[in-house]
Amino acid sequence: MVPEIKICGLKYVSDAYYVNEAKVQYAGMVFHGKSKRNVSEMEALRLMEYLDPSIKKVAVCVSPNYAKVEKIAEMGFDIVQIHGKLRKKIAESHLLPLWYAVNVKNLKSMEKQMETIVKFHDYIDGFVVDGESYGSGVPFDWDGEEASSVRLFTREKPFVLSGGLKASNIQEAIGKFNPDIVDVSTGVESITGDGKDEQKILEFAKAVRGE
Repeated sequence: MVPEIKICGLKYVSDAYYVNEAKVQYAGMVFHGKSKRNVSEMEALRLMEYLDPSIKKVAVCVSPNYAKVEKIAEMGFDIVQIHGKLRKKIAESHLLPLWYAVNVKNLKSMEKQMETIVKFHDYIDGFVVDGESYGSGVPFDWDGEEASSVRLFTREKPFVLSGGLKASNIQEAIGKFNPDIVDVSTGVESITGDGKDEQKILEFAKAVRGE
């Protein structure tokens, strides 16, 4: 099965055009002030105007409060992706389909995250399995002991593989993990690291699809 594709960290209208051209299924926008990919609500709304309606819009947040997620839902996002703390009110209210991100660092840290997953598993609609630090562009050890535990997080829920993916390694990643969705940001950024690179996005999409 060919996984679906999410291009994350859109900042500019040109980025929207690139993901439209690549015919991906998901586009992510980051709401986190410490990220170089952070966008304001106004910037996000403008980007959404240029995205193909068939592309699902994912709002990426770090430990958001309820009011933030409520606003994101009002803006017209299709999915909220949460890193860090997942608050009970957000999980249980289910304002939007919820993806919860897991950072693969070591078994001890994964056990701590498992507590959240067990507690809110019924409310979580998909799991983003990421590298040690979100947004770093560095993959976790695909051959380490932690990698064998990845599917314990996802179980029957959709599995989004993230962290250090790019055109040159995506087929290896697909072969190892068989994800439902692959998620890339750093691997398709421009050489300046500000905005996306059209050719890298197209190459990534083709590599995922085996074209």
